[in-house]
Amino acid sequence: MIVDNNSRVTDAVKALKQAFFACRNGVVADALRAAGDPHRYIMGCQLTDVASIVSQFSQFSQNSLDSQLSPESRQPQPDSCQHVGTGRALSASADSSHLSQNSQDSQESYFARLAQALWSDSDHRECRMAATMLYPVDEFDMVLSLQWCRSVETAEIADVLCHRLLRKLPFAPTLAERLLEESNERLVRYTAFRLLLNLVLMGKVQPDWELLNTIEAEQARGEALLQPVLTSLREEIAEA
Repeated sequence: MIVDNNSRVTDAVKALKQAFFACRNGVVADALRAAGDPHRYIMGCQLTDVASIVSQFSQFSQNSLDSQLSPESRQPQPDSCQHVGTGRALSASADSSHLSQNSQDSQESYFARLAQALWSDSDHRECRMAATMLYPVDEFDMVLSLQWCRSVETAEIADVLCHRLLRKLPFAPTLAERLLEESNERLVRYTAFRLLLNLVLMGKVQPDWELLNTIEAEQARGEALLQPVLTSLREEIAEA
């Protein structure tokens, strides 16, 4: 459930949901449901579609926070969905945001509230994905990081969360370590190892024997969900 008393945030969530609906893919949505995706609302948007919609919305919102939108900026920008109405809905939301803007709100705090509202809508697959792309990195602290990681509901959401947000955090290695220390829940541990894989690939975590021992111990537990990411980690360590 979305809990935010700010009308700008509420309007933005509605506009984003309309854009996701315009970009829906029934074949993908049905396949996800058949595979056991637990979300009540699944539009079947590809990750690139969600990223395109979020990028377009962010640009509109930035313009509305800086100044009244020019006629040119109101025009729909091309995205991978190519559905009529997507750009119009996002533009309307940006106009609404501008008209109701509180002078004390910063651009960063607005996007943080919006991302939190989207993440709170745990029934909606695309909202969860979009939240990871909108939360300002410098406002995402350790407490909130742990909360989000503990509430991950699928491996797909974990993958997007790690790639789009967590790997960019300056304390990301510490976050992965804490997740492994504090939880035996399989999706939390999957998130931790998925984050470690991102960090190894980025050179933010150096492969060593301790990490290899941790991976081998996890593989021995036999949790099927974790095996692909653990294998990828071992391959990266072997190459190093």
